[in-house]
Amino acid sequence: MTVAYVSLRPAGDGFAVRICTAGTPAGVVRRAGGTEERLRRAGDAIGVEPRLSLKVEDAHLHAGDTLVLYSAAVGAAHVPGRGTAADLAAEILAGAVPASGGLRGDLVVLALRVTAE
Repeated sequence: MTVAYVSLRPAGDGFAVRICTAGTPAGVVRRAGGTEERLRRAGDAIGVEPRLSLKVEDAHLHAGDTLVLYSAAVGAAHVPGRGTAADLAAEILAGAVPASGGLRGDLVVLALRVTAE
C-alpha cells in the first residue's frame, strides 16, 4: 500500500509543511520564481517489508509556491521529450497529456499552491 501524508500550518509569510510518504515519490516544491526543490525523503511501501521505515521531511511554502505530489506510476512513466516526473505531473494537471497519451497505471497528481491572500 502507498500513502502520502501532508500537514500544513500557517507560519510567518506562508505555511510550514510536514510530509511523509510511503511507496510514492517524495514530491517537488516549485517555487514562485520557477525553480524546483526535490523532496528527498521517501519511505518504503506499507506491507512490503516486515519493519516499516517512515521518513518525514519539512519544507516552507511562500506565496506563489506549489507543492506537487504524484504517484509512483507518474514517476515511472517514461515519455520521450517530456522531461522530469515533475514536468509530467504538471502536464497532467494542465490537461496537456490526453487520456490516450500512452500513460498507464494509477496516475495521481496533487498540487497545493499558496496564494497571496
